[in-house]
Amino acid sequence: MVGFDLAYLIVVPLIGSMLSLLGLFRSYIALGFSVLSLFSSLYAFHLTLKGGEPVYQWIGGWVAPLGIGLRLDGLTGFFLLMTALVSFSVSVYAISFFKGGYEREGRFFWFFFFFLWAGLNAFFLSEDLFNLYVASEVLSLTAVVLVALPGYRKAIKAAVNYLILSLLASMFYLFGVAMLYASYGTLSMDLLSERLTGTEEFIYTLFPLSIALAIKAALF
Repeated sequence: MVGFDLAYLIVVPLIGSMLSLLGLFRSYIALGFSVLSLFSSLYAFHLTLKGGEPVYQWIGGWVAPLGIGLRLDGLTGFFLLMTALVSFSVSVYAISFFKGGYEREGRFFWFFFFFLWAGLNAFFLSEDLFNLYVASEVLSLTAVVLVALPGYRKAIKAAVNYLILSLLASMFYLFGVAMLYASYGTLSMDLLSERLTGTEEFIYTLFPLSIALAIKAALF
């Protein structure tokens, strides 16, 4: 994994998000950063196939259980690649769509679109449950804005409904996280996998977490 920083997978879409606010060459910026993000995910997936072992990166010099960790394994690489392929396809279509007289919406669409992409990558790369929560909140808020972006009454109503449900889901998630931390003393998923046993406590903590993620994924 030498020469490749896992943070690139999050930082590249974030830079695209910021630059998309510039009025000039917005379509070229969007396409360019979509291609960069796609190739970053392709390379990460290639490395998981080549290496076989999970790759860790700790931000800020702190390791588990205090540090902000990123983890890349085969399943993570697959989800990153699927996210990149779908997002790239959406960006190609959106470039032609926004040339049809929706310049204002397009400006803000690209900002939140790349923010959403960065949030998805952060979600899949997160090594602990708290960072997973932060990434899920980024996803929820950007999704709300994107749904409401057209400004239609139905769109705004749908966005508000999802926002309310998302806030409810956040409460469930934090409740489950608090129970896990109280029981096992860590939020690191690797450390939890070593300490978890088939006890009633684990089942009780799994329930609110599952409900929260199902609501945020709009399964209900």
